[in-house]
Amino acid sequence: MVVFDAASREQIATVEVSAVGAQKPASLFFAPDGAFLDMGAEIGGTVVEIDNADWTITRTFGAGDGADGLEISSVVVAPAG
Repeated sequence: MVVFDAASREQIATVEVSAVGAQKPASLFFAPDGAFLDMGAEIGGTVVEIDNADWTITRTFGAGDGADGLEISSVVVAPAG
């Protein structure tokens, strides 16, 4: 994934999402506080969380086939067990 500065139109970063098995980005969603960007990958069934401060991958979530159409929810899910 290539990141550009909207004002200058300069490339500022490249995030190698394929390194975590994500291919064909289908949707992007910024966290409400702007600290992270979630990218849903159509191939690989993965949501990739990216830190906007340094454009590094912080974690991934398995989402099944066609991980697109991201949205935020206020539902809190308790850990299993």
